[in-house]
Amino acid sequence: MPRFGYVLYTLACSLGLAACGVGAPTCDSTETKNLVISIVKSQMSQRLLNVASWEARSRVDQESWEASKIKDTVKMEQETTCKISAGEHFKKLFVESFGVSLEEINNGRFVKSGTLLDLSNACLFPANFAMKLTYAEAQNRCDDIYSEITREVSNCWKEANELAERAISTAHSLRGSRLKEIEDISNRSATYVVDTIRVTAKNDDTGANTCAARLQVDIPNIGGAEQQIAYQVERTTDGKLYVAVLGVGLKE
Repeated sequence: MPRFGYVLYTLACSLGLAACGVGAPTCDSTETKNLVISIVKSQMSQRLLNVASWEARSRVDQESWEASKIKDTVKMEQETTCKISAGEHFKKLFVESFGVSLEEINNGRFVKSGTLLDLSNACLFPANFAMKLTYAEAQNRCDDIYSEITREVSNCWKEANELAERAISTAHSLRGSRLKEIEDISNRSATYVVDTIRVTAKNDDTGANTCAARLQVDIPNIGGAEQQIAYQVERTTDGKLYVAVLGVGLKE
């Protein structure tokens, strides 16, 4: 259970009335405890549930952050694939255009910031040398190769960015659905218990008791929390039980 520093919340008009009864009101009666829990649930349940589910929500945030890093991994892997694919395609186009292999060319490599690295050496020099073409003839053929490879790189890198964005979008969507699930379970299944009750003050004239107790909140399979709570209980002139929650020390 989370255990943090105290923050005092004073609740104005936080009262509950129960049906008529007899005898002096007590801090630990079932009727009194039920009214205390009813007041807490109606006026500050979300605050308490957030404390109780803090660890579960933190785990979801941590997992979401780690999943979001997939974006960089996906993009890097896809860009590497782009480079390899484009390099192979470059060689294929070179053979188709000039009828010679690039195996002997060490600098026929592709890839620096999405551009061909030293295109003149990668294409023009071997083409001109092997085919005895004029510079202009080799230039035209190399321009065609360069244009096709550039389009391929552009499309491939665009796809890499789209894959990365989908990865981060999926991580964020999963986080939202899991936090919503925690919220739904908390609102639906949380249980409240008031125990360790003691009387801190008593008004002999009115019969009112000022009480202190421990309020426990438990959310099945999610988490729990406990707070110190102060409340006052007395009977009205017509015999009804009157409970006012004076404050809650949230350990958060």
